[in-house]
Amino acid sequence: MDDILFLKLNERQDEEKDTILTNDVRENIKRWNKADVLLFEYFNKSFWDKIENEGENFYKELATFRARKSEIKRACVTNETHLQTVYAAKRVKGYSIRSDLPKGLKTLCNKFTISENAYLAYLRGKHNERLEKDVDEDKESWDLSKDLVYEPVQPV
Repeated sequence: MDDILFLKLNERQDEEKDTILTNDVRENIKRWNKADVLLFEYFNKSFWDKIENEGENFYKELATFRARKSEIKRACVTNETHLQTVYAAKRVKGYSIRSDLPKGLKTLCNKFTISENAYLAYLRGKHNERLEKDVDEDKESWDLSKDLVYEPVQPV
């Protein structure tokens, strides 16, 4: 279950959340996005059908998941949130990691709270390291191929 835990990131500030849309605007959005609406309705129905088929066990597992998520949040972050700037100078809520964490838990908590831009930079760095390693290995294998030149046996 720990492999699907998460903390909500990039949550907008409260004053930006309460956008009130008129019924006309809502209907226009649905009309403009008709294909998306149809896909959503289909998969939303199939999702709830699957949950219904799971029975009571689903809700027990969900309660366990939510408890574990709360436990991780309490262990990782302080009660204070801070605002961080993301795309187009938009400010979103971020977390402050506890300073007294043991190394293993701190690593886990950092993974939960890293911004998507920072994580993307991390992934790009790992990818570039791997590419450089592959290039070095390729160079080495080509250099080794000089040692493997076929020299036919000379008849005596």
